[in-house]
Amino acid sequence: MKTFLISLCFSLLFLTGCQSTSGYDLKAHFGECPINGQLCKVCEQRPHPNKSIAPIYDETSLNEPVWERIQRRGKVIVGVKADTPPFSVMNEDKTFWGFEVDLMSAIAAEMEVEVEMVPVSAKQRIPYLLQNKVDLVMATMTLTKKREARVDFSTPYFQVGQGLVTANGSRIQSFQDLAGKKVAVVEGTQAFHTLGRLQPDARLINVSSYEEGLDKVIAGDVSALCSDHLILMGLFHNHKTPEKLALVEQTFAPDSYAIAMRENESSLRDAVNASIMTTWEDGTWPDAFDTWFGPGSMYFHESDFSIQLVPE
Repeated sequence: MKTFLISLCFSLLFLTGCQSTSGYDLKAHFGECPINGQLCKVCEQRPHPNKSIAPIYDETSLNEPVWERIQRRGKVIVGVKADTPPFSVMNEDKTFWGFEVDLMSAIAAEMEVEVEMVPVSAKQRIPYLLQNKVDLVMATMTLTKKREARVDFSTPYFQVGQGLVTANGSRIQSFQDLAGKKVAVVEGTQAFHTLGRLQPDARLINVSSYEEGLDKVIAGDVSALCSDHLILMGLFHNHKTPEKLALVEQTFAPDSYAIAMRENESSLRDAVNASIMTTWEDGTWPDAFDTWFGPGSMYFHESDFSIQLVPE
């Protein structure tokens, strides 16, 4: 008993001392870190279950360029979608699969750092960057002027048009058939702005997720779900009751996907762009495209897109 008490007292003194001298926070190590949005100094340097959803920089590193922080850390933290086949899907064990997952892994390898992927929704993509929760966002994010006013983008790495999913048996064949009809769009996606511009007579209904949008289509609450065509193709093929849905073949308003980052991080943007171009030149991008979208794939997609290369 005496030995136990001595050990207990020693442990408490050790923890108290760490807290006062090196930032060791008792609450952090009982699962309550981050506190007030900040990780303690110990958790900043070690794996932590809540680390991916907390600001990833301490106050002393906020003025450090992001690319330098990534190199010092040896890892880039990237926001990706969790529910968007075939681009990015999170498994139950928190691992990810999809075209963007493969491409981002190759980009990180070119940057000579490891990659940690954090799930983000469409609505969370820019806030996670601005709140320092991720270094980059690669999450089927369309490059637009409105978004460029808040964040910077890499060179585009993909192009896809908008599309529609309707209930099976629907007569809707294009966005032109949506006048006066309710159409679901996922909050935070470009579909809201694109469809609103091309078919102003459609009644747009914001939903929080693709699953909610498809449920509304099946229930007859809306006439269609509008989003990027390949996202809808992936959702259609992976849905539990695809026989209740129909994927409209016609696409419209092609847009480009790009990797987002905080503004004025030129060194990071240069590193990302150089890595994207390398994946095209060494065949990694074409191989990934063929794997996910080539002939024989569930998500077959013909495209004449190419990465814009900059001469040496």
